[in-house]
Amino acid sequence: MLSTTIPSYLYTQYADDEDLQAFVAAYNQATQSLITWFATVGLPYYPGLTAPLLQWVVEGLYGLEATSLASPASTAIGPINTYAINTLAINGFTPSVQQFYTLTDDALKRILTWDFYKGDGKRFSVPWLKRRVMRFLIGYNGIDPQPTQPGFTVGAENTQAISVSFSGQTLTVTIYQTLLSAIANVSPNILSIFAAAFTGGYLDLPVEFNYAVNIVSPLVLSISPQAVSSSGTATTQNTPSTTVTPTGGSGLFTFAWVWASGGAGITINDPNSATSNFTATGMTQGDTYSGLAQCTVTDTVTDQTAIATCQVTIACFSNPILLAGSGAALASGAGNPLTVG
Repeated sequence: MLSTTIPSYLYTQYADDEDLQAFVAAYNQATQSLITWFATVGLPYYPGLTAPLLQWVVEGLYGLEATSLASPASTAIGPINTYAINTLAINGFTPSVQQFYTLTDDALKRILTWDFYKGDGKRFSVPWLKRRVMRFLIGYNGIDPQPTQPGFTVGAENTQAISVSFSGQTLTVTIYQTLLSAIANVSPNILSIFAAAFTGGYLDLPVEFNYAVNIVSPLVLSISPQAVSSSGTATTQNTPSTTVTPTGGSGLFTFAWVWASGGAGITINDPNSATSNFTATGMTQGDTYSGLAQCTVTDTVTDQTAIATCQVTIACFSNPILLAGSGAALASGAGNPLTVG
């Protein structure tokens, strides 16, 4: 591209007119500033542009419409043929839900890089798709991370946090958020933006598949109740059950109960289950057994682990204390053991 313009000039008969010379000089300066802008603005290099110039280039040069992103709408539950008989309350209705995302400059540039990146070729394959997904997730402003660039940490070839599966005509991309965060920094909300773009038809993909995204979030545990106990005069006692509930992760888990501390004389009845209760046997009156039970949950797909704990207490009381000559127990109800403290 030319960086200077051919200047205008006056015909010889007007060359001695100072006013006309000033006009021509101003005209040449204006045209040169325009040429300089075109030569330096880098219109084809969209990573360096911002709106509204970016949107103008996207639509005028690349033929893409800069609009908002929308995730596929969920199916409304209530209209005919949307639910099984006797599974929905009378007049029950769940409306269709659709999430919209503002198409920021950064997201728009990532979409352009997905559509026009030539480094992977145009032949669709699973490695081709995984590299494009990784490039979308970590390529801020649409820039492809490469080992030759300053500050390089991870490139699109490191795709261990992404898997691709096929079921009939449906292609599902699964993103393991914990693995992704361990190898690269990702922008806030970029996973949801990618899911909307990938499933909503905003990215250049083969037309023969339906597309879905599964985001596997970090593994988090809750346990209820957080403490269980049993008391009485029996020498063998069972506590109520406690249940560990994992959220996030892949959904394929193993459970391992052990004693983090204490626990002597108490048996964990279901050491490899999400739900367990506890049993003490061979107790003598006045004994109190206690311990902190720990359940380690392992995600068998991502190898994530998390720990939940439950306090366990089992007490064996002495025989009831009876009133002399009355046969009545010193307790709130006749026949009940006296509980002290």
